[in-house]
Amino acid sequence: MDQVIGLNAQRHELTLKKMTATAGKTLIYDKLCICLGAKPKMIDIRFNSSCSCDDDDDLQLINDHIVVIRDTQTVREFTDKLKNANRVVIVGNGGIASELVHHIRHCQLIWCIKDQHMSAPYLDPLASEFFARQLNDITVSSSSSNNSNNNSGDDVTDSHEKLPQNMTAKQQQTDQTLFGTGLGPDSWQQLSRLKGADHRQRKSVRIETKCEVQSIANTVDDRQKSRIVKIDDSDDTTAQEWPIYVELTNGRIFGCNLVVSAIGVVPNTDAILLGNNFAIGAEGGLIVNNQMLTSEPDVYAAGDCCSVAWHPANDRWFQMRLWSQARQMGCYSALCIAADIHSTSAEIYFNFELFSHLTYLFDRKVVLLGQYNWQNVCDHSQCKTLVKVTEDNKQLIKVVLNSDHRMIGAILVGDTELEETFENLILNQLDLSCFGDQLLDINVDIDDYFD
Repeated sequence: MDQVIGLNAQRHELTLKKMTATAGKTLIYDKLCICLGAKPKMIDIRFNSSCSCDDDDDLQLINDHIVVIRDTQTVREFTDKLKNANRVVIVGNGGIASELVHHIRHCQLIWCIKDQHMSAPYLDPLASEFFARQLNDITVSSSSSNNSNNNSGDDVTDSHEKLPQNMTAKQQQTDQTLFGTGLGPDSWQQLSRLKGADHRQRKSVRIETKCEVQSIANTVDDRQKSRIVKIDDSDDTTAQEWPIYVELTNGRIFGCNLVVSAIGVVPNTDAILLGNNFAIGAEGGLIVNNQMLTSEPDVYAAGDCCSVAWHPANDRWFQMRLWSQARQMGCYSALCIAADIHSTSAEIYFNFELFSHLTYLFDRKVVLLGQYNWQNVCDHSQCKTLVKVTEDNKQLIKVVLNSDHRMIGAILVGDTELEETFENLILNQLDLSCFGDQLLDINVDIDDYFD
């Protein structure tokens, strides 16, 4: 397998190198489509004063207990490490973090999220509460107080003081490692159950909201011990028994065996930027027009590595770095390239009219349509939200209507079989004012009505 190590867009040359070779080879192209995907964001780690940051052994020890989840291969590696863990701190609030929290068994989990509610990229607070009510052994801890032991805030270290910042070697390791297969909707079902060290231990989940990681260390000093959170009666917070300690921005400290970083991705474009003049978006992606062309001649881009610059026909489509959009962009890019070769227009293939995504969260089917969470809506007060939860608590239906009583977004949880109906209602922009608040009423068979 060859690795891309360079690009000369003006000369239409791509430089490749085999992983075992020292020299590269040059490939001449007529058209090039860059689909380099994304790489995981890293926790911006600060080491506290109790950690000997200049000691390479200490750095390596901390790195050994930090896991970056990005693909099926890293999940398998995490599975092996989890076998020796009793407590794991999971940092992140996206799909990967949510699935880890759901699938891990026989382990104490500390879930650190920067938002007010779980799975915020996909769920609004109402849908998040719907899932939380059905998940056992979950404790949601507010970050408004400084720590769970009701100590004063005097012991909380400011996140910008007394903490020399050092990047771990984990970043370099991530950049140099070839990525495995990306995590798609079926990946978690194909992997074995994630289990902790003690199969007799009952799983528990504690959610720390509105916080991020402030520091990581392999020891704590006497001043910090009072801020170590006690999870249960068997947890001796005074003992130095954990290989790693995580301090959060809310002042709480948790001892653990592993820290999982799942805080999102950034475009993986480093290998092709040097010596070229690509226009770059705010998130680091290659800016593409409505033909998926970059600012360099004959160079296209698709998927997570690009940032769209076109203005959609409406606000009901927006870019989100998801596998479904990457596939959609890849197919459209191929059509654009073919159209350019044959001197025809690719305009008829443009199909970015409605945001839609199918995924699974906590073993439940979740369909997201349009402005499901009021995306691109300046004044939320002009929208109306209708929600229906079935009596068996297996389905949740939420629709967003604008001021003209037209549907602009929806969230469907469970097997509602309403995806196609709602998609057509959003695209056709039918006036639904005649239904009032009874649109989701049990007596209105909306699926048959709009069939």
